[in-house]
Amino acid sequence: MFYSDDVIEEVRYLNDIVDVVSSYNIALKQRGGNFLGLCPFHNEKTPSFSVSSDKQMYKCFGCGEGGNVYSFVMKMDNVEFKEALTTLAGRINYNLPKLNGSLQSKMENLSKERYFEINRLAARFFYETLMSDEGIDARKYLESRKISNKSIAKYGLGYSGNKSALYTYLTDLGYEANDLLTLGLIVKSKSEDKYFDRFFNRLMFPIIDDRSNITGFGGRVTGAGEPKYLNSKETPVFDKSKNLYGINIARKTRSRELVLVEGYMDVIALFEGGFENVVASLGTSFNQSHARVLKKYCDSVVLAFDGDQAGVLAALKAMPIIEKNGIRVKVFSTDDAKDPDDYIKKFGADKLKEQFKNAKSSMAFKIECLLKKYDIDKPDESVMFTKDAVKILSDIDNLIEQDVYLRQIVSLTGISEPAIKSELAKAGKSLDAPPKKRLVKQPVTAPKLSKADAESCKRLLRLIAYEPKIREAVVRHLSPEEIHIEIYRDIFVEIIKPDFDNKQIYPAELSSRFETLEWQKEIADIFVLNDDEYLSATEKEINQLVKKIKEYHIKQYKVDEKDLKSLEIKANMQKSLSVLNIKISDG
Repeated sequence: MFYSDDVIEEVRYLNDIVDVVSSYNIALKQRGGNFLGLCPFHNEKTPSFSVSSDKQMYKCFGCGEGGNVYSFVMKMDNVEFKEALTTLAGRINYNLPKLNGSLQSKMENLSKERYFEINRLAARFFYETLMSDEGIDARKYLESRKISNKSIAKYGLGYSGNKSALYTYLTDLGYEANDLLTLGLIVKSKSEDKYFDRFFNRLMFPIIDDRSNITGFGGRVTGAGEPKYLNSKETPVFDKSKNLYGINIARKTRSRELVLVEGYMDVIALFEGGFENVVASLGTSFNQSHARVLKKYCDSVVLAFDGDQAGVLAALKAMPIIEKNGIRVKVFSTDDAKDPDDYIKKFGADKLKEQFKNAKSSMAFKIECLLKKYDIDKPDESVMFTKDAVKILSDIDNLIEQDVYLRQIVSLTGISEPAIKSELAKAGKSLDAPPKKRLVKQPVTAPKLSKADAESCKRLLRLIAYEPKIREAVVRHLSPEEIHIEIYRDIFVEIIKPDFDNKQIYPAELSSRFETLEWQKEIADIFVLNDDEYLSATEKEINQLVKKIKEYHIKQYKVDEKDLKSLEIKANMQKSLSVLNIKISDG
């Protein structure tokens, strides 16, 4: 954990989960002691999303998602635990303590915080300039591009005025020129000791990362001038090869399919058409770092680049990089418009949505590009087309998919299937060749509990969490090592920690001890269901529950028939089990 349990618990306690869920425009209606609404994590018509004000937990009885206020924000905003904590702390104006760490780490964190603060102020200054009399020409340009005030505010667009306006503004606030130079907001005159703004007379696009930090800027001329686009230079907080424009908005859609376009204006134009799941690279070729950012937020990408030759080449280059990261690629391709913005203007957003849904697979797009390169009605060009197509087919690992496109090539060219398969065999990817046997290292799997044994673990965890006396008695007879399933063992370890001594443990507080959604969901499964089971338990039942867990542990204990010590240990374990007798009064 980055922060102490006390800090994490205080932030959780001060953020009522009903208020937080409602703040995401999720309508909740009270049903008894709980609140019910439509689940934001899957499509449903009948409400199955339950929020408990008493337990400060949520649980969807449709898709199974559950947890406390932290897991809810993590899931909704697609962020890690630390970011969710920061969001919730900001919501209640809670000042988080400075993180512990080395002096160098502290200084780096402080520097980055200062840089982000300066960038926020610069973005605000650009926005206010755009909205002033000075920004009238830039606003007219945006109006001509059908960009509304809603989009201007959503993406924080601005305008950089004269050559020293930002420098004067920020230095008047007390910020040093060296910091502004480091951030690439100003440049120093070579001939004299003067400073000028890097961006002037440009439409400004704040570049915001997936944690909502303004890392840099892009500037576009609205009339004559070169370069047409100008980005921030590389800084301690900005690397254009690792940033995607619009990711801060796209990730919040929770759509597992994102649309990748070429530039800032493409992103905003699609937003005007109702598409929020759109991102763009920042004037640089798509690379592995971009793909890794995408991987965090999507399983499928629609490439919607310009329809010119440069756009086609950019799409062909991006495809293998994206697919290498396990992301499915589709391609929006139409001869009816030069780009998605043009398509919306001609045919409307609904038609474009349909086009995205039915976009070509990457393989179909590659074959389509080859068809434009060759005249397959000519025998020699048909042969060249087929040879190039075979190279594409040889890259397909899925034999079924390979067969589908092979048949398409046969249909297009009239070249026989055996002939094409022969070429594939030369490439080492024959459809008829038996798959090579691979030595696969078997993963070490955790022992599986039966459903009854799993329920015994859950039941015992509920009892020891809610009843301190039962907890104290059980701990005398059951150790964490005897619980073989990691998630139950970790929960058990947290429950028996000294800071919970003689206290009833609330599920939401326990959930905050775990940073991953998997663990928090499991805690919701254990504690939100079956309220009646929390009420009481007999000593007989407690003994039975602990006995089941111990029996499973003994079964998993490996002995060597030649090792007398291991045989003795197992025998003693079985003997102690036969005399197990837990008394609540022992606590």
